[in-house]
Amino acid sequence: MIGLMIGGVMGVAHYQCKQLLGQRYCRVDTFFDRGVNLDDPRPKTLDYLEDRAKSLDLDEVLDWLETSSW
Repeated sequence: MIGLMIGGVMGVAHYQCKQLLGQRYCRVDTFFDRGVNLDDPRPKTLDYLEDRAKSLDLDEVLDWLETSSW
């Protein structure tokens, strides 16, 4: 239930940003394969987040940056 509520709120924010900014908006979103407490500063958690970030394919985002007005 909580996941549904959080997902709904994020979906609304995404929709509103897309409506307001149009082509000037690009959302980078990923899924974690386990629960992650983003307030947890332990090396184990930070290493996981860093590894996850390094594994993302950002080609689409880089293309958007090159073609957008940013």
